[in-house]
Amino acid sequence: MQLRAVKKRVIVDIIGVLALLVILYIEANKRLTHHINSTTIYLTDNGAHLDSADTRFVVLAAELNLEEIEFGKLVKTQASVTQLQNIGAAMENNFTPAAEQLKQLASRNSIDMPGEMNSEKKEAYEKLMALRGDNFDLQALALINTVNKNAYETFEQEMAHTYNSDIKKWISTLLPQIKKEQADISEYNEKL
Repeated sequence: MQLRAVKKRVIVDIIGVLALLVILYIEANKRLTHHINSTTIYLTDNGAHLDSADTRFVVLAAELNLEEIEFGKLVKTQASVTQLQNIGAAMENNFTPAAEQLKQLASRNSIDMPGEMNSEKKEAYEKLMALRGDNFDLQALALINTVNKNAYETFEQEMAHTYNSDIKKWISTLLPQIKKEQADISEYNEKL
């Protein structure tokens, strides 16, 4: 009689453990499916298409490129100090080819790219354009420092999260250039 009760208890315990394992399996599968859905890379004959996070990054990177190019041109032509003009020229020179490469990447993946800076950046650009001399130089320095840091942080973050080799390659060519610009900005800032 006791043996029968023990067997029953063992069977009930085994069923309980199995039920728990099934529940854990279902929950783990839900989390895995969610993770896979949020990072899926769709493969085609041309390589990897971009997932939604990479697509958002490409659009953001295009906006940052426009900022770097447009503010770089303005600083190059309006700064009163050669070192600041050189920083502006480097911004323009580094980001113009990068913008073209990004357009090609976006085109391959049917992504609409912004053609101009957003209204907030346009307003900052117009305010900066109205300044002259030391006022321009100080405001330009602060602005390009912010634009440059934002670009660096955004690109570095995407580099850590993307699986797309085209994006990784594109970012890896820009990060050292942005870091150099940041060093030049810091060096000029220290002289003030």
